[in-house]
Amino acid sequence: MKSDPSYPQRFKEASDKFTQKVEDTLHLVGVHGIERPILYKG
Repeated sequence: MKSDPSYPQRFKEASDKFTQKVEDTLHLVGVHGIERPILYKG
């Protein structure tokens, strides 16, 4: 990792993609909520 000149840029891109995925998921949960099963006596 230390000797690869492209590593910092690739790491930043992967980090940005991960952050965007998390933000998208949080948005969906915030807008649509979470489905919970209705359990009888439980």
